[in-house]
Amino acid sequence: MRLPNCSQPIVQLIDLYKTGGAEKVYDLFSSWCNQNNILTKRVVLIKSEVADIDYLLEENRTSLIAKALDQLKAIRRLKKIVRRQKCRTLVSFCDRSNIVSILALGKSRKYKVVATVHNPPTIQYQKLNSVVQKAVFAVLRHFYNRKNVQVIAVSEMVKNSLEKIGIKNVRTVLNPLVVDYSKQEETVNDIPSRPYFLFIGRLEEQKAIWKLIKAFFLYLRKIQDMPDAVNSDVAPKALLIVGTGSQQAKIEKLIFELGLEKNVHLLGYKANVFPYLKNCASLVFSSIFEGFPITLLECMALKKPFLGSDRAIPDELKELLKDNAGDFYYTTTDFSTDEGSAFSATKFCDDSRVLSAILEGFADFSKAQMFRMQAEKNFDWFCRNCSVQNFKRYFE
Repeated sequence: MRLPNCSQPIVQLIDLYKTGGAEKVYDLFSSWCNQNNILTKRVVLIKSEVADIDYLLEENRTSLIAKALDQLKAIRRLKKIVRRQKCRTLVSFCDRSNIVSILALGKSRKYKVVATVHNPPTIQYQKLNSVVQKAVFAVLRHFYNRKNVQVIAVSEMVKNSLEKIGIKNVRTVLNPLVVDYSKQEETVNDIPSRPYFLFIGRLEEQKAIWKLIKAFFLYLRKIQDMPDAVNSDVAPKALLIVGTGSQQAKIEKLIFELGLEKNVHLLGYKANVFPYLKNCASLVFSSIFEGFPITLLECMALKKPFLGSDRAIPDELKELLKDNAGDFYYTTTDFSTDEGSAFSATKFCDDSRVLSAILEGFADFSKAQMFRMQAEKNFDWFCRNCSVQNFKRYFE
């Protein structure tokens, strides 16, 4: 396996630099390059608050004409950086940065673009009307199938989705993670003394957080109606939500209308999530789609169980969970994101009902034991498959 020439820096580009999983992989890739004596130039497409990262655009404008002009500007600026750095390899993260990178380097075989894809396009773009969706897929095919482009999918689900729309040269490289276990010892004051469920992520439509809140409401009502059948020592009575996003106000209103103010706690963004993971009963995902969530890796690294939708849990882990599939994830049947029903306190979709039944497993001592035993298997799998050395496969 041949790594890039140390005398030729790698430029790495990402759409935005905020708090998501792609940003964590972007940072970890920088660290891995440094450890392997590979020079890197970090660039972000849209200006961020991080001082040491150059940017191509001041802001993310919304009109189509402005976006087109910005795209051209970003390509020109990236070309200048590539020439100045004498770069031959560009590693990009997420679709928009991938396209900008491919256009900046052109078709010459002396350059290589490693385009990493973090979400399945057939699900990510499913809300577009059919004509626009076909156009998006045609653009992705045109650029991702170039001979000097290596497409990296972060999970088999993402790879299968890319191949479904006609992308040919796709390699699966699972997201890696390096854990600073000392971070879990940080003292925080907002962790309940009793067991709790945990959600970590952006409060955006993709995460379908309303499904989890409604599932938790149904779960609480069920265990309160049958106190003799519930092991009070292991049954979580709280849901902690770590993260911020555009749907926060709607989520707060839903929590109030369901009467969950004492049970569901919005904690905002946390730079260190490990103390919350260390003490939770389980991490829960209700996402409409994911690639390979970094928070899931962090959960496995601390030997904690995870639950969620089949669209949030990668296929690689479904194989690991196959003996107890019904206890850990559910098949998504409701893809509606209509805010009128999603944030209504009186309308409950089947996904919330099924997830509620999965949560009920934590009210039973023997099932809670089974979840903990599975977490041990998850940890072993994590150690075998999620090494930072996975980055070598970008350059095979």
